[in-house]
Amino acid sequence: MARYVVSQLGRFLLLMVAVAVVTFALVSLSPVDPLQANVGQAALMSMSEEKRAALAAYWGADTPMLERFLAWAGDLLHGDLGMSLRYNAPVAEVIASRAANSLALMGVAWVVSGVLGFVLGVAAALREGRLLDRFVCGYCFVLAASPTFWVGLLLLMVFSVWLGWFPLGFSVPVGVAAADVTFADALHHMALPAITLSVVGVANVALHTRAKAIDVLNSDYVRFARARGLTRREALIRHGLRNLALPAITLQFSQIAEILTRVNADCAGAGVRVSVPSQRLDAFGVEMAELVAGQKKGGLTFAPEAGTQRLRDVINKNVTEDDLFAAIDAAFAAGWRRCKLYFMVGLPTETDDDIKGIASLAQRAYDRAKAAVPPEQRGSVRMSVSCAVFVPKAQTPFQWDGQISPEETLRRVGLLKRSVKYKAVDVHWHDPATSFVEAVMSRGGREVADWVEAAWRRGARFDAWTELFNEEAWTGAAEELGLDPAAIAQVEFPTDYVLPWAHITAAVSPKFLARERERAAAGITTPDCTFENCSACGACPTLGVDIELQQEREGKEAAPAANPYRKVVHPREAEPPCHPDQARQAEGSTEEEAIR
Repeated sequence: MARYVVSQLGRFLLLMVAVAVVTFALVSLSPVDPLQANVGQAALMSMSEEKRAALAAYWGADTPMLERFLAWAGDLLHGDLGMSLRYNAPVAEVIASRAANSLALMGVAWVVSGVLGFVLGVAAALREGRLLDRFVCGYCFVLAASPTFWVGLLLLMVFSVWLGWFPLGFSVPVGVAAADVTFADALHHMALPAITLSVVGVANVALHTRAKAIDVLNSDYVRFARARGLTRREALIRHGLRNLALPAITLQFSQIAEILTRVNADCAGAGVRVSVPSQRLDAFGVEMAELVAGQKKGGLTFAPEAGTQRLRDVINKNVTEDDLFAAIDAAFAAGWRRCKLYFMVGLPTETDDDIKGIASLAQRAYDRAKAAVPPEQRGSVRMSVSCAVFVPKAQTPFQWDGQISPEETLRRVGLLKRSVKYKAVDVHWHDPATSFVEAVMSRGGREVADWVEAAWRRGARFDAWTELFNEEAWTGAAEELGLDPAAIAQVEFPTDYVLPWAHITAAVSPKFLARERERAAAGITTPDCTFENCSACGACPTLGVDIELQQEREGKEAAPAANPYRKVVHPREAEPPCHPDQARQAEGSTEEEAIR
């Protein structure tokens, strides 16, 4: 950091020296008589030759440029900027007074434009498509297309000439000494220029904030918050404002991009790269990824989870190969050259064809990535495959399924490696032993607590890190306790089996999870209830909140109706919200039918 500050300070000083030299050269070479320019032609002609010579000597007009420059530079190093001929005051004092006024004006305009733009953007997003939204967008579009000087002239005509609310110009009242100017006078003269700069700067902040706010309102965590009973406005205020600040701050601090660019340049060769976290395939945004990555693009991670559409339907991923290829096309066309695809092995109903499908999908993704970049850069395209072992989790439709053995995991990974024919596609996998321990912890009951303590006493520390995993400690602890971890992690249970966590509710009904497991086995997907049909999971009645279904996802065709007991209801077309029990009664269905 210190090196960066010093380098920037050095560049600034060199720039100032260059500006000073060029300025002195231009003034010296100018055909304009400096005496005439400063005192006027009439006053100069009325002076005697002796007076003109004395004045020229006093101002140094007859002194060679180099000598004058060196004299000025010497005074500057001592903190003396000279005297202002116009104001008959030290230049430093003149600059300080003017700079203070300019900084105050810029600061007020900057704060007002940022705050007002942010508020208008959020308000427009909350009323998307309504009168307020259309008004804000129209207002911003008009301002963005209007020159600043034109807006300033218009405001002068209206508020200064016609209404007489503000003065036409000057930072202080005419004829009033600087010492006699009150704060109210300064504020009165600064108001109209500040308003002009503020209303012009509002447009970009408001439009970008509105776009980001709409994305936030359609995000998963906001939809979950609304399912918990929060209103659209409450969910945005509590959970969305922190994510809305980035576009507004970026626009208000536009120089940050330049700073990041220089920092990345200083870090070149130091092994510093920026990686973007895993992105949703059906909601990948190149703009946000570029904002995070800056000018130096590291790697992207996408998670298809499974290599075939059949298996993605089993796990209800609700993304397609087209979603993956569209994201890859956009990312590599935007400048990325490395991508990691995240998959899981050992998913329920997985076959060897699904494993081979991972290799096929990765190779086709690599081909799409190469096609999206210029021919001369295709050699830098890299694609990697990362495989994790499926771990059954509590309160999910796959909580009854067992994990495949570590030996079977290695066999499937070997099949995957043999199926990948491209040298530019690397295959990586997680240690099956660590995933086995995770599965035992995920599916076990109270007996697992004793196992963890025993392993800890045998030296197990930081075992989540593969390089520190102590398999012998876990194996020895199991033998000490007489515990069979494989019977916990790898055994498949029927859906009516009482699991260790059955006494804990996650709002979603066990019958719904069992039904989803049956649908998964049949390859039938369940659509996202916030965009399509209510899936009758039981969460809303359990939590005591109203069911509010959103509009269909933009840019993505709605899946066929998967729940015959519910219909898609758009908020603008729906009746006032009612309790879920009342909704089911109105539809003529019983609670048992809704769950089924």
